[in-house]
Amino acid sequence: MEHLIISQLFLTVLSLSLSGALIGFFLIALRPLTRKYFSAKWNYYIWLLVVVRLLLPFHLDSEFHTDIQLSELANVNSYSKDTNSDMRPSTTSSMMEHDSNTENIAATDNSLTQSHGENVSSPPADSTAASKIRRLSENLLVRSLSGAATAQKLLTAAAYLWFLAAIFLLFVKLVNYLRFKAAVKKNCVPITDWRVTSLKNSLCIRLHIQKSPALYESPSILGPLTIGLFRPVIILPQTADDERMLPQYQLILHHELIHVAKKDLLYKWIYQLLLCLHWFNPLLHCIGRQIDSDCELSCDEQILAQLTDTGRKLYGNVLLDTAEQAVNHRTNALATTFYTNKKDLKKRLARIVHYQRMSRFRLLLSACTLMIALSFTACGTIWISQEDYADAKEPQSEPDSDNDSIFSQIVTSMLSTDSFLDNAPVSSKSGDAWNAYEDDSLLAGNDNHVNWFARFYSGGDNKISASGFILYGTDSFLIAYADQEIDVRITTSFECVDGRFKVIYVAPDKNIITLNETGEKSTQTITMQKGRNVLKMVGQGAKLKNLAIDFSSIKTSKFESVFRSEEEEKIPLIKDTILSGKPYQKDEIMNILHIMEPAEASEIFHDMLRKGMDFTPDELQTFLIYSDEKLSSQYLTEALQEGTIEPLNADTIKTLMPYLEQEYCVKLLMTLPVEEFYDVFSETIYYLDDSQIETCLNYYLDEGGVLNYAMFEKISPYLSAPVINRLDQKLWK
Repeated sequence: MEHLIISQLFLTVLSLSLSGALIGFFLIALRPLTRKYFSAKWNYYIWLLVVVRLLLPFHLDSEFHTDIQLSELANVNSYSKDTNSDMRPSTTSSMMEHDSNTENIAATDNSLTQSHGENVSSPPADSTAASKIRRLSENLLVRSLSGAATAQKLLTAAAYLWFLAAIFLLFVKLVNYLRFKAAVKKNCVPITDWRVTSLKNSLCIRLHIQKSPALYESPSILGPLTIGLFRPVIILPQTADDERMLPQYQLILHHELIHVAKKDLLYKWIYQLLLCLHWFNPLLHCIGRQIDSDCELSCDEQILAQLTDTGRKLYGNVLLDTAEQAVNHRTNALATTFYTNKKDLKKRLARIVHYQRMSRFRLLLSACTLMIALSFTACGTIWISQEDYADAKEPQSEPDSDNDSIFSQIVTSMLSTDSFLDNAPVSSKSGDAWNAYEDDSLLAGNDNHVNWFARFYSGGDNKISASGFILYGTDSFLIAYADQEIDVRITTSFECVDGRFKVIYVAPDKNIITLNETGEKSTQTITMQKGRNVLKMVGQGAKLKNLAIDFSSIKTSKFESVFRSEEEEKIPLIKDTILSGKPYQKDEIMNILHIMEPAEASEIFHDMLRKGMDFTPDELQTFLIYSDEKLSSQYLTEALQEGTIEPLNADTIKTLMPYLEQEYCVKLLMTLPVEEFYDVFSETIYYLDDSQIETCLNYYLDEGGVLNYAMFEKISPYLSAPVINRLDQKLWK
């Protein structure tokens, strides 16, 4: 039985490999078009179609779909199974035709004998001709069964060869990775320079990286790299303190943190593991190298979009310097690096020189091409199936279906809702979140949950659905304020695997009505009263499958206001508080900032600045991230100029520069004392264009600042020739 399982697994992987190669060949054929007209990001993520094709064992019937049957002996096989009640029609008709021909030949032989008047007895049941035909059929059957057995043995041998090679390659890849990781981290020391760590933290906030990766430097590497799938670590080459240039570090860290934010290491790990399974497919190895190249180009493109012409020039110089230092230096396929080989370096530099933003026409063309590629991926498959031919020693049972391969079962198990629910975190059976299930006062109060997880969750159009759902506490999914009684219809269903779960309605008088606690599909009509009406989900360690809640009969226009959560409900209350001039807490604003409209957040920020509230650097960053960038930059600059808030120190301004609208960067710099101006200006100069750089230099010199040769050398890479000429004239007049 084991050899049948390994054979089916091998055939499934072979089918996926050929299908993935077909999709890859299609994308390579489009490459001249996509490389020239589409973004590097598009060219990078389009390879995910190949990854999906290699992972998911499904195929659609279409003119692009090809089925290859390994057993061409299906008819003979069916003939040998004369007791099989599930015989194919084509096989049955073939057998009937064979028996009819045999009877006709025997009858003809008898009639010929009688017509010649030979005095012979009646022929036996098996005439000479019929005997020959029967013996011929038996010989064919024996040879066919023998060929089937031989084919099965060859298939099994190939399957075991593939399996052992895959295990060996996986082992080698992991050992090489662990050795590389150990060698790189052997002499690592944490970077403690506050300028670099502050720069890293600000970039993490800007890129929405919740867990900041650790930052080290090592003499064992010649170029920056990021390593570690679950706990990414950025390692920089060791340099002397007097050689450390913060602008270069800004660009290098930005590049590596983009890798972390985009989960590029996960992308690489998945593809490298797939290569272990599909080691026999050379085209997939070529695609792997192209993915690595496109990964770096995609990162470059994201950075270039935020730089000025001067900044792009610096980025190209940093790339060249890093490549020169890291020449002939080998890395690992499971790490991301800033440096690259000579061929890819030329591509990256060309992208920098000829960088241009995507036009609407190119965006439309790339979207159309993506749809074509998706259609081809869904339909363009090569599927190899193994028919149930007989083994010479024992019969083989009928397969359930084409899709019931071992690999398919493994993938289904990995992605199943059961796996999601089994791996759910466990909380203690205590506290308000647990007790709320049977306590009406807690149910009618504010939401309180310690666990809320969902698999394939959607909640649009007044409908909620999730294939897997975990809730430990209470969660409001609709809050409606009515000025009259309104009848609404609510349909609910779910399958409770563990714990207890119910959907309830909380009336304005705090009365609780349970809508569904059993999980069976039910539709109820309730009358929402005048005032605040709430629909809630309540879970006591609940684990659900196939949660579905439909409250689409609720028309927003019939209510005074409708909210999807308690946090969303607080927004107009806070706005009313602000407009009325009543005091409010800053923490209340910070907690709901992420769900506010950017313009509204900016106006609230403006009010807080006018009232002279104090902000930490992190709070200012948060406001600039979640609010309208231009408005908040304007309000912050005006508050500093008018003196309504305390002046910001140099470190805070350096931290805020990436989040400010460009035109306000200069104004913010000018709020610094002249003795602190140059240090901040020189470390954030790459955020400014030529005219802004010249404005800052003129301001600094007019205020009595000194610009010696060493200071000029530090900023000279960012200065254009006209700016340098005018600066010379100003210094020497």
